[in-house]
Amino acid sequence: MKLFDQFYKFQLAVPRPSLISDPKNVNSDFTNVSRSLKNCYFTFDQNGGEDLYYHQCCAEDKNCIECWALDYSDTCYESKIGQRLFKCFFCEECRNCTESYFLWNCRNCDYCFMSSNLRNKKYYFRNEYVGRDEYQKRMREIYFGSYKNIMALKKEFWEMKMAASRKPNWNEKSINSFGDYIVNSRNIYFGLWVTNCEDLAYVEGISDSRDSYDLLGGPNSEFSYEVANIWEGDNYGCKFSMHIDSCREMEFCDFCSNCRNCFGCVGLDNKEFCILNRQYSEGEYWKLMDIIKANMLKSGEYGEFFPPQYLPFPYRTTMVAYYYGFWDYDNAAKYGYDVSPVNEYGGETITGEVINSEDLPDDINDAKDDV
Repeated sequence: MKLFDQFYKFQLAVPRPSLISDPKNVNSDFTNVSRSLKNCYFTFDQNGGEDLYYHQCCAEDKNCIECWALDYSDTCYESKIGQRLFKCFFCEECRNCTESYFLWNCRNCDYCFMSSNLRNKKYYFRNEYVGRDEYQKRMREIYFGSYKNIMALKKEFWEMKMAASRKPNWNEKSINSFGDYIVNSRNIYFGLWVTNCEDLAYVEGISDSRDSYDLLGGPNSEFSYEVANIWEGDNYGCKFSMHIDSCREMEFCDFCSNCRNCFGCVGLDNKEFCILNRQYSEGEYWKLMDIIKANMLKSGEYGEFFPPQYLPFPYRTTMVAYYYGFWDYDNAAKYGYDVSPVNEYGGETITGEVINSEDLPDDINDAKDDV
């Protein structure tokens, strides 16, 4: 039996947590891959926050709903890729802005509406300075309680964004780097959301790392190859592994932390010289590693991450199936993914009154308390 087949069966047999969550989270049961949360619901990939709902990939926010990639912000709604925003709604690519609506790529702006590429401005309405009194008058004429009005404003916002001038990428303070959202880094090739890194290629969501290739998520990695992390990172010399934290010289491992020199292991903590979770002496470990790697090289298994057919979850239940461009299940099947249909509700029966979205009132004031 090939090692991949052995590992796949072993991976499915080893117990694993249903959620990756910080035990210090307070009243935030329906969250995942998040820490330092309080009173949060459906919040994912979050590093600190309070009173957040339908929130993802953000840090240290409060009182926000349905935002993405928003950091150090308060009282925001449907805003994304921003920092230090307060009472900003439907804003994108903005920083240090206050009480504004439908802004795109604005910095240090207060009390602005439907504007783009502003710097250090106040009381701008559709990219025109109107002054305080006129701005307040025009804003009173815009009603945000109607769903139809909001959809019309979103359409206008989209058209404004498409017409606005823009840079070829959002890189900052980076040298010899190719990709987007690369900050304070150098020698990055095909990077996305990279911060304080050096000499990386084909990486996403990485910070404070160097001399690595094919990484996804996590800080402080070095001399690592084809590793996917969703939280901590801090790995050295690791290969072909996922969800490993603070590890050294690990290969083909999953859900391990504070381990070193392990191969094909799942769910270990503070271990060393293990193969398929079995403990060996240092001498036995290296002797077996020579035999295992030689056989894997002969069979063509060694040198790449786990093939798609060994994904522990069906393709349709993973996050990738929710991203635009990855809905072609026939194409995914060609690469070996399990695209068989799954029961959307896990066999559970929905009970109680169901309200279709098209039956909801257009105006929020017409919605009764029992909605």
